[in-house]
Amino acid sequence: MSVALTPCSDCGNRLVSDAIYCPHCLIERVEVEDSWFPVSGEGASNPVVEHSMVPEHRVVPEERIKQLCREYSITPTDLPFIKATDPAIQHLACGAGDVIEIIRDSRTTDTARTYRLVVSPSSGRGESQETSEWRNPAGPAADTYSGDGELSSSQALHIIENLRAHIPPSQPGACRQIAIDRQSEMETAKQRVDSASPYTFIEGELGFGKSFFLYWIRDEVLPATAVSIIDLDDRTNFLNPDSLIESFRVNLETPRSLDHEEYANGLDELWDTTLRKIADLCASHYERQGFEVREDRMKKSLQLAAEDILSEANLPEVIIDEVATTAGTYFDDSRQSLSQSLLNEVSSEDPRDVLKLIGQLARINGYRVLLGVDELEKSIRTEDHFEAIEEFVQDLPENISLFVTGTPELVEGEEEGNAFKELHSPLYELTTQNRIRLESPSRQDLIKFSRRVMNIETEALESQRDREYTLAIENAGGSEKAVETFLEDRSPAFRAYLDYLEQYALEESASPN
Repeated sequence: MSVALTPCSDCGNRLVSDAIYCPHCLIERVEVEDSWFPVSGEGASNPVVEHSMVPEHRVVPEERIKQLCREYSITPTDLPFIKATDPAIQHLACGAGDVIEIIRDSRTTDTARTYRLVVSPSSGRGESQETSEWRNPAGPAADTYSGDGELSSSQALHIIENLRAHIPPSQPGACRQIAIDRQSEMETAKQRVDSASPYTFIEGELGFGKSFFLYWIRDEVLPATAVSIIDLDDRTNFLNPDSLIESFRVNLETPRSLDHEEYANGLDELWDTTLRKIADLCASHYERQGFEVREDRMKKSLQLAAEDILSEANLPEVIIDEVATTAGTYFDDSRQSLSQSLLNEVSSEDPRDVLKLIGQLARINGYRVLLGVDELEKSIRTEDHFEAIEEFVQDLPENISLFVTGTPELVEGEEEGNAFKELHSPLYELTTQNRIRLESPSRQDLIKFSRRVMNIETEALESQRDREYTLAIENAGGSEKAVETFLEDRSPAFRAYLDYLEQYALEESASPN
């Protein structure tokens, strides 16, 4: 699958082929310690390679292989072969399917570089290396998301079904298709995620599209941000941090976790990506030092590296030790899901330690983290709960942001009461200083929304009779007339407009004419 190279958002001048992480920046974020490599110096140096007549052999990184294939319009199988049993590469961590770069001295160009495909000694053909099923799935994150102008029939149907249910569409990129003229608010939201602002309150009256806006933010930031959006209930709320953080963990999404069912959630993708890159660092170190890349050495190095990296997150020793032990089993045949390990092995008295772990893994991989809570007004309205929200925000790791949606009445109180202003002034002040207000949609907004919905229905549904919104708008005299009729006696809200169209369609279908 061909992928266009894009500049790394962190380092700018380096080209990367994966939207999740830049290998170079990862190396810069992780300071490699000598203590990671438990070798005493005897090692298994390769005597063949040490001979003056044998040129240097290197394993070519995956990103460089893709670049070579593009430059020369070839596939790896077009390259000359080198057997996996060749004495010149016995010191390298490679196998069938890898590409070797051979660097020879040259009288004309100082050095000459050639490339060979490693093949198994029996078949003589290139074969893929065997890996555990759930690890290192193919497909870069950049290919997970379609552009704003692209819409498949299945995605269109997903949008229509969710509109009829009055819930945000969950497929990546779907909310972009129905988002209407809130670009300034969106830019503010993205800036707050990019700067890791700890708390943002999305305020709007019922039906103004707060939930859809939250999922629109998710669509916009997800390629570079791990995202978890949840609803609160009697059990999952800020008074019960165990259940709350467990819900955030289970619902955590990253581009690769969405694109591949092999990952249980985004936490597993963060963990797997981290271990793969650390393993690459460790293998490169052993090769440069002339030591054999043995499994026992790699396991120990992964464990030591995990301990060192996780210690920066101020996690309790019990979590660091148990998670590092899980890292050391990365090369076993079992599925090394960190989520499963957290459930079965890792214990902590403070559930916020899981957020610290997520935040540290996200930082290593170049991610921010966005936690979203939708429709806070439906949860517990007590002083204790509001105080718990404020404490949760204060304790968030530095690269994690919390976004909350709610009504103005929840903040100010007004007639119903039970609001931030009267029950917990610190949360009220925090909210008024860090809120994005969604105003009511204008007449023109509703007209644009009408036309957008009609286009999506056309893409999603073959039968005209199934296009309920389209039929209602057309029978009302078109999008402009439908909006004008709606606004005569109803408040200008997206949800109320959908209700109007649905009721109009119902009345038309029941009419004897």
